[in-house]
Amino acid sequence: MRPVKELKGFRKVFLKAGESKQVEIDIPVSSLAFYSEAQKQFVVEPGTFVLHLATSAENIKSDMSIEIQ
Repeated sequence: MRPVKELKGFRKVFLKAGESKQVEIDIPVSSLAFYSEAQKQFVVEPGTFVLHLATSAENIKSDMSIEIQ
């Protein structure tokens, strides 16, 4: 069974008061894989994945959905 949320990428950014920065984090499709005991290999299930932008697991600022076929 997979956890409800999994950390797949992060970037630590230091900001001064009032400052903003654009940050890019690459999430390769392969990082969405899990090990299937039945298939004895890593697999990526098709479906909708929700990516969250957050300052912590409890403080989600934004999210977006991606579709894997």
